[in-house]
Amino acid sequence: MDSEILDRETGADISGEVGVNYGRLGTNLPPPRISVRLIQSLLKAKRVKIYDANAEILEALRNTGIQVSIMLPNELVVNASTNQTFSDQWVRSNVVPFYPETLIRYLLVGNELISSTGAFPTSFLPLLSRFS
Repeated sequence: MDSEILDRETGADISGEVGVNYGRLGTNLPPPRISVRLIQSLLKAKRVKIYDANAEILEALRNTGIQVSIMLPNELVVNASTNQTFSDQWVRSNVVPFYPETLIRYLLVGNELISSTGAFPTSFLPLLSRFS
């Protein structure tokens, strides 16, 4: 299926730009400022997904033009889905200090929630409205 059909049928944003998942599990990883420079110069990526709202990474991405997706970690999903105050505070602490200089495009909810729990979490649907 070509990208024009996929875009029209799904509303997907097909741009041909490279994006990367920026994980921090590993040893001997470079500091975020160096990682971001490598993402820009070597990979020429225009989008990055981070697995939590790490302030040092978000700061390194400030004013780079890279679009950022921040994942709400699995261990926070239940609190965020059941407590509007928690959700509001999370956004105030993890998004507001960086936006708009850091181009935060999406907030993602959990990582492999269904496969990691073996079931669809009942707390997932109410959470979607908390960050709107």
